[in-house]
Amino acid sequence: WNGIVSDLYNATIDTRELVQKRAKISDNQLKNILPIHPYTALLLKHISSAFGSNQRSMFEFIGKNSEDDSKGFQWFIENYGPYDADPFLTVDMLWNYFYEKGRDSLSSEIRSILDCYSPTTAEELRNDQKRVFKTILLLQAISQKVGDTVELFIPNEKNIENAFEGSEIVNARSIAEGLVRENIIYTKHLGNNKYQYSVLTSATDTKVI
Repeated sequence: WNGIVSDLYNATIDTRELVQKRAKISDNQLKNILPIHPYTALLLKHISSAFGSNQRSMFEFIGKNSEDDSKGFQWFIENYGPYDADPFLTVDMLWNYFYEKGRDSLSSEIRSILDCYSPTTAEELRNDQKRVFKTILLLQAISQKVGDTVELFIPNEKNIENAFEGSEIVNARSIAEGLVRENIIYTKHLGNNKYQYSVLTSATDTKVI
């Protein structure tokens, strides 16, 4: 087990360092949450707070019985293992629990962003595109919720790549750029030569390039 933990730990070196600086948590704490990806762990706290009291909490996500269809942490560890191509619970895997099963409890601002993932759009996408698209939407929703004040939540090239560090998706940036070319998402100018991936909703800035 120690060898497995070390392999998983070493697969997310860059992301781990970023999360440690932001959340001020130790290496041992990050080891103890494996196989939850460091980026997912950072986002999990904030997406949980987007729900009303006792709705879709972080603790329910981790401890929920795997017999239901909400695909929480218990479901993940029963369906994925450390030797799979995807050994980590990545950000996109929060989608089912917090959006598909918890949509009615989300604020309208967050829901308007996540609703951009429509069944019609999904039918046209490959699986890797779906995963990157879901990650972009989740990051955009939470970033907007905190007023775009947390650099690690802004869905830019670096953060999208880091969100999938150690997974089977090794070209998240290229996949995101492909979604831009297909006009599914856009590139929004943030100033100071900074950009982010974005969808257009009535609640978001429509200044795109």
